[in-house]
Amino acid sequence: MTRDAKSPAIDTLAAQAAPTRVLLVTGMSGAGKSSALKILEDLGWQVVDNLPLFLLDALLGDGGGPRRGDALAVGIDSRTRDFRPEALVVEVGR
Repeated sequence: MTRDAKSPAIDTLAAQAAPTRVLLVTGMSGAGKSSALKILEDLGWQVVDNLPLFLLDALLGDGGGPRRGDALAVGIDSRTRDFRPEALVVEVGR
């Protein structure tokens, strides 16, 4: 194997070591959130559009959430009840 060749085992280890990337796409209705999320999905991101805020913890928690190393984009309408950007940043940072 040459130095430049990648082994599947190395890719797996790199994915396990890499943190999950989470991008919150927020804005008002008609601002282009869904269009941005479609582009991210085409680029290989896992995408959830119009996620109710009360499900964010379940999505990011252990078990059914994204695997380590995945890129996840979540679309949330900024008019959603209890929407607070600072609380979202704390939640995603955990």
